[in-house]
Amino acid sequence: MTTFAHFPQVDHGDAAGELEATYDDIRLTLRVPWVAFACRVLATFPAFLPLAWRRSAGAFGTRYAEQAADELRERSLLGVEPALDLRERLRSAGWDDDRVDTVRRVLNELNYGNPKYLLLLTAWSERFQMRAAGGAQVPDDLRAAVPKGHPEGMDPLLPLVDPEQASVQLQTLLKRVADIHYHHGPASDFRVLAHWPDLLESVTDEILAPVVRTEGYDAKARELVVRARELAQGLPEPVGVERTELASACTPAELAGLTGVLFMYQRFIADITISIVHVTECLDGPAAASRSHFPVPEPS
Repeated sequence: MTTFAHFPQVDHGDAAGELEATYDDIRLTLRVPWVAFACRVLATFPAFLPLAWRRSAGAFGTRYAEQAADELRERSLLGVEPALDLRERLRSAGWDDDRVDTVRRVLNELNYGNPKYLLLLTAWSERFQMRAAGGAQVPDDLRAAVPKGHPEGMDPLLPLVDPEQASVQLQTLLKRVADIHYHHGPASDFRVLAHWPDLLESVTDEILAPVVRTEGYDAKARELVVRARELAQGLPEPVGVERTELASACTPAELAGLTGVLFMYQRFIADITISIVHVTECLDGPAAASRSHFPVPEPS
């Protein structure tokens, strides 16, 4: 019997037509190697996701959005002593340098994308709730477009472990990491790390369990949400969709569902941003964990 309850979503491999094109454009515009859990759940509301993204792609392909994500990442450090030297733990378990480097690259990619998705979901949630998201006066250098496409050295598409096809032991581990966050399912980040179950077990029980849902952790999540809202207001173009625009395309129940999903994932992604930065801090220290490893090319 499976221990994992699948939360409704459209995985990348199941997307087709307009939705597949939307998924690909999200990855290429944000320059990230996965489509966020939040977007895959929002895809179950066909009237919302393609329209919301079309109205957001321009603003999120700018240097302003890149700089805003950098700030959110830097703010995500918890300021507590890591409970585990992850590099030493992996080496003592027989991991060679190449394998450690693979995990380091994946963590850096997740840390690059998580604050971008936090900003995106915050902007969408604010707009849907009839509040300002974008349309601010922005200096020309920050309004400039960022080259579209994955940065050099980044995986084009991170493979996510399917929890329903995983062993019972791995399903239990994925449920545990979701449960300690009080989440409804495992984030994409943990479905990536599940390719190394021994790593995910150490991350869950020795790195995250001591800090997740502590007062300091929850205060940091609130700080990120507040700052993401401020940064979303400063985007150079209006983004997202107001719920009144979908009144004829969605039932009242769907509009209520969209409101809840957007609100929920804004906070979900704040948690994941903090958690993965903290995991990386245990591997490489705070400076490496809180900065972008994929700089944007300077304008020619």
